[in-house]
Amino acid sequence: MPLIKLQTNSKLSQDQMDEVLPALSQKASEWLDKPESYVQVIIETNLHMLFAGSTDPSAFIEVRSLGFYGHSIGEITQGLCQFIEEKLGIPQNRIFLNFFDIERTHWGWNGKTFG
Repeated sequence: MPLIKLQTNSKLSQDQMDEVLPALSQKASEWLDKPESYVQVIIETNLHMLFAGSTDPSAFIEVRSLGFYGHSIGEITQGLCQFIEEKLGIPQNRIFLNFFDIERTHWGWNGKTFG
């Protein structure tokens, strides 16, 4: 049920995608204290994006979860920004993040909700 959705104007190679997807899934499991079997990661690349008046590499990240019981949102923000800068070369000051704490009754899976 944790979801990390990364959108970027950068183009990723298949090798980068093969490295980043599982690494981000594993990090999300750690940061959010949830089993990785529930984690979903979505990466959308090569998008038309403008950040601070520039089309230089940038990213927008959404993090959705049923509560944030692992690390603090500040720690997750720091970890995600460092990870994206290290793996994709996008400077941390060109990354925006949003966090959503979803009600258990508003998240469905396997034909039912969690609440």
